[in-house]
Amino acid sequence: MERLFFHGERHVVAATGDVVDGRVAVRWVGLNPAVAGTSKRGRRPTYANPVSTDELTEVTDATVIASFAAPAGDDSAS
Repeated sequence: MERLFFHGERHVVAATGDVVDGRVAVRWVGLNPAVAGTSKRGRRPTYANPVSTDELTEVTDATVIASFAAPAGDDSAS
């Protein structure tokens, strides 16, 4: 299972690589479930460059992790 992090308490991202020089490559997964209303507006970040680990907070809430987890049996090996 991939590790999920909050970036700026707004975005949920997943680490896609190892930490190098205090930075880690991430991909955007979704908005923090606590974000509501007009705060949901705007463009999502592209995360083309690695993010500083100081800006990330690991997601420990089981309900948030479950909401972003891939459904079981989604590994379609064709």
